Amino acid sequence: MKKLLLTSSALVFLLLSCNPSKEGSTSKTNTTDSLQTAVVYECPMKCEGKTYDKPGNCTVCGMELIVKK
Repeated sequence: MKKLLLTSSALVFLLLSCNPSKEGSTSKTNTTDSLQTAVVYECPMKCEGKTYDKPGNCTVCGMELIVKK
């Protein structure tokens, strides 16, 4: 029982200490964003089959990336 309590306490401590605070955080994500699925972008020409995590242009052909369906 003592071992279970110690393990549970350590787990709660780790979970709370890994949560970034809102003060001083430069990240624009919050808990509701992390619950949504990530948006993945790809080249409409399917160059090299790469996917990207943010919008922009393909590094191979220069075309604007689109949201992968």
